[in-house]
Amino acid sequence: MSFQLIGQAKHLLLSGLITSISFSAMPVQAQVSDARVNAMVEALRQAAPPNKANDGMYSQWQVLPGIIPSWTKQCLGRELTPAQFESDATAARNTVACIVGRELSKQMTATNNNETASVRNVACWWMTGNAAGCSSGATGTYVQRVVGFYQQPARGNNTPNRQSASPQRSSANTQASSASTTTSSSPVVLVSDRQVTAMVEALRLAAPRTATPNDGLYSQWQVKPEIIPSWSKQCIGQELTPAQFETDSQAAQTVISCIMRRELNRQYSATNQNEMATVRQTACWWMTGNATACNGGATSAYVQRVLNLYQQQAQGNNSSEQQPSASQRQPENRQISASSSNTQVSDVQVNAVVEALRLAVAGNPIPEGLYSQWQVTPGVIPSWTKQCIGRSLTPAEFSADARAARNTVACIVRRELNRQFQATGDASLAVQRVAAWWLTGDASQYDRDRASEYSQKILNLYQQQIARAN
Repeated sequence: MSFQLIGQAKHLLLSGLITSISFSAMPVQAQVSDARVNAMVEALRQAAPPNKANDGMYSQWQVLPGIIPSWTKQCLGRELTPAQFESDATAARNTVACIVGRELSKQMTATNNNETASVRNVACWWMTGNAAGCSSGATGTYVQRVVGFYQQPARGNNTPNRQSASPQRSSANTQASSASTTTSSSPVVLVSDRQVTAMVEALRLAAPRTATPNDGLYSQWQVKPEIIPSWSKQCIGQELTPAQFETDSQAAQTVISCIMRRELNRQYSATNQNEMATVRQTACWWMTGNATACNGGATSAYVQRVLNLYQQQAQGNNSSEQQPSASQRQPENRQISASSSNTQVSDVQVNAVVEALRLAVAGNPIPEGLYSQWQVTPGVIPSWTKQCIGRSLTPAEFSADARAARNTVACIVRRELNRQFQATGDASLAVQRVAAWWLTGDASQYDRDRASEYSQKILNLYQQQIARAN
């Protein structure tokens, strides 16, 4: 059985956030002119982040590799590799125009031919995979930037503006890749929980403290406000405002831990598993957005301070590494109030869902075209692994490395389970909705058709895992 986002493994661009698109039957769509399509294509190109070598995205439109084969086959009649897409500017533009034409037509229908609203919706979809939800924060800024380029006089200004559309890719406390590369044949080595915890605490202790209230940075980690909505949405399934991030220390710590795990894994691969070099480069990235730009002055002193604090924390954590966290000791079957908007799911709950998803298909031959014990479709694997373990794996690598597969699935499940907890306030219902999302890409299908039986099966397996853990 294909239990992994079948029919919607089309992942979008420019976010570290992984979203899914379900292409269901649509009403007759409004037709848009070539001029409008071309204006939108050019706006997306101009708004794209700088095209850096080895940043995991391809062409002037910065497209993630997982979507390129299916898009090009659909639009050009032949399946291109990411490298071919990158090197053939005409093919890249024609493919983007094809996809943009489809989405712009869809949004013109949805907005009753409101052109500006349609452009905003397409830009939001391009960034996040969802046509709605980009009214503020980094996504709101990006959407407004695309609209501005689209509305330029004559809609034909081909002068590239290569400024970053997204704060994530331009400054300290960013999601920008350090552009480090690893060989695809080497095994994935993941950092431990102890290392992540030590790094998170070291960054907290090393964070600058100003005497000025409202200094523009938030939480004990002093995070820039523009990155908070996208980081929190990626890591806990809910987009927090800077004020919410500031007042909820548990949510802040969960988000920082999520981001640190990704970056530590990335740097651990880049440094050939040199722990101290990994910590140095991660601290440098946290301060500057570049893992290798802290060779002198204030940034170098900051990196050394983080390293010293990390070593202290790592030594102190050795004796207590196996103790359960406070979240793990909480009863699983608590009913979460819908007003408790930032309550986080525990590791026990996440692990129970991960194991339930595995057991639901255990014992059956893995169908052709699906990978690992979780039977994941190949299109999502490169982006999910890059987001969750800091390195983009091929489907074959993902299938061959059970630990990397489990960590990636756990990362995605944590995000979705948090999202459904926030939406429902009910543990069992949240699990069923995650199961439906895993199967169909739509959590609301949990009580309908084939998703209903599967969701109930996952819930039963989940409850068995929780009973064993307790």
